[in-house]
Amino acid sequence: MKRLEKECDSLYSTHGSWADTKVFDTLTEAVHDLYKEVGLTFRETENGTCLDIPHRADTMPTLTEFGEFQQQQIRKHIADAVNDTETTNPVAKP
Repeated sequence: MKRLEKECDSLYSTHGSWADTKVFDTLTEAVHDLYKEVGLTFRETENGTCLDIPHRADTMPTLTEFGEFQQQQIRKHIADAVNDTETTNPVAKP
């Protein structure tokens, strides 16, 4: 996930100076690697690329893991909202 964040930050910092779509190649590789980590695979078919999503116990999060993930996402959204509010509507401090 850190690699994905790094690639997105790199793209953001160079936005406006991209020569072509090749700038997305490293991001694509990072996403594919992340997919592989969680057990997703790509395969080519006559109709194009297919993403296989296995439903196995070793590739599915437990209920506890899923709950922890959801809590992290909620905390992040709350923190982002608080930061956005403080940035756009600063309160004068004594």
